[in-house]
Amino acid sequence: MRRLLLCCETIRVPVAAISLVVLTLTGCSRQSESLIEERMTDSLAALPRLPSSNLTGLPAFERYFQFENTIPLSDEVLLGGIHSMDIGPNGNLLVTDMLSREVVLFAESGEMLKQLSVEPCHPGINWAPMMARFTPNGNILVVLAGQPGFYFSGSGVCIERMDETFWPPRLLDFTSKGNLLGLYIYPPESIISTMNPSGQELTRFGGSKKKIGITSRMIAGGLLTDNQDFVYVLYPFIPHVYKYDLSGKLVRLLGQKPSYYREVSDVGLHESDPMMMEALSERMDAASRSANLFMLTENVLLVLYLNKYKLGTKPEEHMGLMIMDTMGNPLIEEEISTGDAGRLLLAKDGLTYRTTWHTETDDSITNPVLEVYRYSPPTRSDQY
Repeated sequence: MRRLLLCCETIRVPVAAISLVVLTLTGCSRQSESLIEERMTDSLAALPRLPSSNLTGLPAFERYFQFENTIPLSDEVLLGGIHSMDIGPNGNLLVTDMLSREVVLFAESGEMLKQLSVEPCHPGINWAPMMARFTPNGNILVVLAGQPGFYFSGSGVCIERMDETFWPPRLLDFTSKGNLLGLYIYPPESIISTMNPSGQELTRFGGSKKKIGITSRMIAGGLLTDNQDFVYVLYPFIPHVYKYDLSGKLVRLLGQKPSYYREVSDVGLHESDPMMMEALSERMDAASRSANLFMLTENVLLVLYLNKYKLGTKPEEHMGLMIMDTMGNPLIEEEISTGDAGRLLLAKDGLTYRTTWHTETDDSITNPVLEVYRYSPPTRSDQY
């Protein structure tokens, strides 16, 4: 038996049941919320670990994801890279390339349908897209750096600009009613804001009470909602998933810290230090990053971790996966890795999409190819 402190109230629960305890935060102070978050983290640490010892020795991605097909993206608009991707209800692919400042709509086959632009409806805008998402009604929202975003039709035609009060969040998703959820990181705190479709704030609540420092500069993490409007947040350098309701109550922490996860510290780093970014980069090369969070299927979460290694002078990246239900129960009883065979961009409707770049013999420049894999849930005998 173990004792848990819940807002000045002590209860007894079996250790094995700790992960199923729902903690009520109503009426708790910020100090109490921080204590509850700490207790939740300790409870997860007490659970049995999934078997594994190091990332490069994990079971391969292909053990649980079966290859389906490839999608060669049209070279009509050349991409410098793919920062993010979304899939619409009709299967169209929405690709954001921050490097080339492009948002491109592709058909399910990879044919280019539309190169999005605000010139027809709002000429002269500094077009610097950060992300593009399909809205619940099938339209497209493009979030721009440093200014309000724009809505487009599902076919890529510019419709209207967002409210002037909207400021681009670090991460964004939609509620079932079409409202926006945005994660904002203001060191040493994080804020989750709910907004109407125009971007006007309705409510806000505090995110993780763990101190957020200079490491918040790194782009990573994930934010999504389920069909019951629970909110799931993966902070860039915290291995667990935070589950909230729309009122801002922390319902529970999900997932165990992977055995290979190497935490980063920004102790000793100062904004005034001219060498700060170089020192931060060196620490990132020796740490893990909570890279992204996806709703793989209804009520099934896929957590993606990035790990960097240096073998001699050659840096390598490996991606680790964890799959669990929305209550935090692991659905694969072992840690798995995608290896270094392409970045996993998206997981949705039971499919995962990752990129590969095919080198042509004549040295011509081409767009990446998407590799599509279908999730194949394991049976108990598959895992032992």
